[in-house]
Amino acid sequence: MTTSFVHPIIRRSNRNQLILSVAVALLLIGLAAFNARYLYNFFAGPLAIDRETLLATSDPSALQRYWVTIEGDDVADTGFTQVRRNRDTGSESTTAAYMALLLERRVLLVKDYANTSGTTFTGAIEPLPADARTNIIADIEQDAPKLHGAFLPYMLDTDSFRGLGYRALGIGIPLFGLCVFGIVRASRRSRNPLKHPIMRALGRFGPPADIAGQIDAELLAEHTKVDRMHLTPHWLVQASPSSLAATRIDDIVWAYKQVTQRRVNGVPAGKTYTAQIWDRHGVCITIAGSETFVNQAIEAAARRAPWMLAGYNSDLEKAWKSNRAAVLATVDQRRAQLVAQMQGLAV
Repeated sequence: MTTSFVHPIIRRSNRNQLILSVAVALLLIGLAAFNARYLYNFFAGPLAIDRETLLATSDPSALQRYWVTIEGDDVADTGFTQVRRNRDTGSESTTAAYMALLLERRVLLVKDYANTSGTTFTGAIEPLPADARTNIIADIEQDAPKLHGAFLPYMLDTDSFRGLGYRALGIGIPLFGLCVFGIVRASRRSRNPLKHPIMRALGRFGPPADIAGQIDAELLAEHTKVDRMHLTPHWLVQASPSSLAATRIDDIVWAYKQVTQRRVNGVPAGKTYTAQIWDRHGVCITIAGSETFVNQAIEAAARRAPWMLAGYNSDLEKAWKSNRAAVLATVDQRRAQLVAQMQGLAV
């Protein structure tokens, strides 16, 4: 049976999950496509590159293969290094050395992190940074004028190439898997609404389709409404455009206001208020809003279920978690007493 209130919420919930899953999946695919060149080198590299191609290159971004192994004819230490300074202690440590790798009559600047011996280096071909051009190459050319124009317009950076890729894949692959799972789950729930959490939750009261029909009929009739909380003759329902939680009025056993102090960098930044309404099945319906609204929600629930326990204390919470049967027995006794009083007044 399709209802005119419950099922539209389920459809919107499925639609929202499907849209979100597809959007994130497309974003991940787009990012992968944008970084296809890096991913190719990540999985296939380090790659070989012939010297003729290397020496003929003026724009390193045009190279499909750029994480490569290069063997030069000779190598020389430029004397320039990359230094890292500890801000706390002021101490310095060398993290990389700049080497000049001879390739026939051209020179390739190599940023060497591994203290490589020999004339073979593995790294990523990158555009030559402006500071390397002005502080390193210009200084070398000044000391050795014959090298003027000999440096290639790019450099080889031997820093870890796959590190960023491992981190990105470590996030992207599980996230893409979640997107696929979300798409499949939303599709299944669209085909069979009984698989949706809303319907499964209603199953604690009986056949979900029948319960949804009962709730739908009462929500469409005149009833009490406090913002997003609905109180029908038999049901308490908290509904939003894509979510719904419900419990029978007869099953309400405990309600209290929860106040959470928000802090930003340790400084109080306002409070949030929620009504916590528990039923005898151990399910809590949480209704958030202003303090006034939360108070009104609890008061409205108390008027409809006057036998319920109102207010929070740690002993009650402990009893609820460790011996719920005893708490339910207390609530049932309160309800029986109220029924007896009402019957006595009626007589």
